[in-house]
Amino acid sequence: MGACISGLGPQWKDTAKTPMKILIVGLNSAGKTTILYRLMLKEHIFTTPTLGYNSETFTPIAGSTFTMLDLGDWPKLRTRDWHHHHEAEGIAFVVDSADPGSMCDARDFLFKVLKLQGLPRGIPVVVFANKQELSGACDIYQVLEKMELHSVYTNPWYLQAASAANGEGLLEGIKELGQMIQRYRQRNTLKRRRSRGSRIQ
Repeated sequence: MGACISGLGPQWKDTAKTPMKILIVGLNSAGKTTILYRLMLKEHIFTTPTLGYNSETFTPIAGSTFTMLDLGDWPKLRTRDWHHHHEAEGIAFVVDSADPGSMCDARDFLFKVLKLQGLPRGIPVVVFANKQELSGACDIYQVLEKMELHSVYTNPWYLQAASAANGEGLLEGIKELGQMIQRYRQRNTLKRRRSRGSRIQ
C-alpha cells in the first residue's frame, strides 16, 4: 500500500492555504462517498448511493482546506449540469481496483470527464486505485496500464494506491492533489499577469 505513479513535473513543498474546489468522480460503487467521509471524519462509515449533489468542506491536512463535490450517479448526469462546476481546480477520480472488468468503462469515463465543456482545461487529476485491501485487487501498475494514464497529456495526473476501508493512501493522495492545485493556481496567475502585460504594451 502507499504506492504511487506520477505524470508530474517538479514538486512544490507547500500546499495551498485557501479552499480548493475538487470534483470527486468515478463509476458507481467505486468508493467515492466512502473516501470523502473517510477523509473528513477519519473513520469508515457505510454509505448509500449518492442521489444528486453532495458537497463537503473540510481540512484533512493542516493548512489545506478542500471543498469536495460528489455528484453521485455520473452516467446519468446531463452535460448542462456541468455549468455549476466551472470553478473546479482538481479532480479526484476513484477506481475500483477489485473489479478489473470495470476498468475499460472507468478509463472511458475519465477521458470523457477531461473533455467536458465548461470544465477548466489542464486541472490536475489524482486517480485513487481504491479497494487495495481486497484479495485479487489490481496493483497500481495494472491499474496504470488498464486506465491508459500514460496517454493523458492534457492534465497532470498522479496515481495513488488506496483503501477507503482502512484509510491507507488517502491522505497521501489528497496531499498530492493539494500540491498540484497550488502549481495550477500559480500557472494561472502567471498567465493573467502576462496577459495584462500584453494589453499594457
